[in-house]
Amino acid sequence: AGARKAGYVFVRLPLELHELFENWLAQYYPLKAKHVMNLIKQSRGGKAYQSEFGQRMTGEGVFADMLAKRFAVTCKKLGMSGERLRLNNRLFSVPAAWSLALQQQKNSQQLPLF
Repeated sequence: AGARKAGYVFVRLPLELHELFENWLAQYYPLKAKHVMNLIKQSRGGKAYQSEFGQRMTGEGVFADMLAKRFAVTCKKLGMSGERLRLNNRLFSVPAAWSLALQQQKNSQQLPLF
């Protein structure tokens, strides 16, 4: 369909999502629930969620590495180079309401918050 790049995020279950997801698995996939949670925990250092930068999006360990390699092979097979598109700032314009707020701020003694 014309896609040139793809990405993935390993299952993330922060805060109350862990319990919600585990309950959903138990209800709809009772025979697979324990296995799925074990794979997630193996890839998250024994936990359902790993918040550390560099791990939270990709996971770690054998299963996470296997998924990353399969993803890379599939992207290559489909002709997706994986290169990031450069940001084109020339296409950006300040919205009218924000432009007015900036103009009013210049005429004010109030310091900007951002």
